[in-house]
Amino acid sequence: MTTERSKRYPPSHGIEPCTSCLPGRRINHFTRKGISLRLTIVWEQYDRNIGHIIAKAIFDNKYMDCYFTRSFYKHILGVPVRYMDMESVDSQFYKSLVMLLENDIHEWDLGLTFSLDAFEFGENKVIELIPNGSTTIVTNDE
Repeated sequence: MTTERSKRYPPSHGIEPCTSCLPGRRINHFTRKGISLRLTIVWEQYDRNIGHIIAKAIFDNKYMDCYFTRSFYKHILGVPVRYMDMESVDSQFYKSLVMLLENDIHEWDLGLTFSLDAFEFGENKVIELIPNGSTTIVTNDE
């Protein structure tokens, strides 16, 4: 399984290990540097195949030299993933989410829209999270 993981996360693909330290916990995960959140069909097939390998290892009770996030375990168990699970992946991002949820954002002019600025394969792109997301301002309204 160690060999498969090494093949799965080669440095040339922009995927690298990263560690988040929370009080009393050390969380290991992987980040995709410079690759947008939208995966191509090739990546989706690649992820599906490695998922089959992981499932087989779990089923056969084999050791895997890798770590999974809390949200991954929740997906396996069929438990809903909530924003609080983000704390174990990226504590700074989690704190930003909590700040946005606990405060009235009308008081600030943050200029937030439903879009994501991404740097993908040497090119800056705007990814709309909803239709017309780059022109839709984020508010407290649902």
